Amino acid sequence: GMGLTTLPREVPFLTGVTELVVTNNDIAELPMEIGNLTRLIKLHLAKNDLQAIPHTLADCTGLEELIVGDNQLTDLPDDFANMHSLTTLSMGNNLLTSMPPEIEFMTNLTKMSIRGNGMTVLPPWIGSLTKLSHLNIIDNPFEMLPPEMGQLRNLSLLEFSDSIEYPKKEITSKGTAFIMEYLRKILEGKTSGNVNLIEIGLESFPVEAMSVPGLRELDVSHNAIVTVPDSIAIMSSVTKLHMQNNKIDALPPAIRYLSALT
Repeated sequence: GMGLTTLPREVPFLTGVTELVVTNNDIAELPMEIGNLTRLIKLHLAKNDLQAIPHTLADCTGLEELIVGDNQLTDLPDDFANMHSLTTLSMGNNLLTSMPPEIEFMTNLTKMSIRGNGMTVLPPWIGSLTKLSHLNIIDNPFEMLPPEMGQLRNLSLLEFSDSIEYPKKEITSKGTAFIMEYLRKILEGKTSGNVNLIEIGLESFPVEAMSVPGLRELDVSHNAIVTVPDSIAIMSSVTKLHMQNNKIDALPPAIRYLSALT
């Protein structure tokens, strides 16, 4: 840090610059002319006082790495939906309360950090960022990982906090690859109507599977499930339910609502 409160006046005229690092300063806003730096590949603005990013930055169409963590950002400009070259986006420790919708179109992202914000919901479209290999969502009050995340077949590292309630700990404690495989099984059930969760160490009835619309067949046999919740009643379309080889002592009264069971 150099104690800067504004970007030096001459910077927007350095149009040949490919890398600009002004981290750890007190910069509160960037000039619109930042968009003149059309050859930028890396832009590091972490640890400043930025409350917004100028929409003109989207003119830097070759930008691959944008690091804006530890600022005061609440959203991204609409034009950022056109930033298709971005491979790294770091937005940790800002004031985001929801996932900026522009990120859906940054389909070349391989690394993304949104840690330390106030986001509560991961949108299903996160599954379209299929090149992601590293995703950090730590320190957000997320409760659920959407099944669509199962589409992230290149994801090798998912960092998350204990606030995640679904999937349950017996799934999330087994690492990224296991979590992705589990979510993929739920997601595939939305298409096929069948969810197969045989012998994967379940200790509780899988809420994610119960929520699959039009579910016809669910197999949770050979696990360690102890109780079946009354909310099983929502699986009204199920015709086959396999629960053998678990630790279930009794079935709930709500089982009678599964009138399609054969």
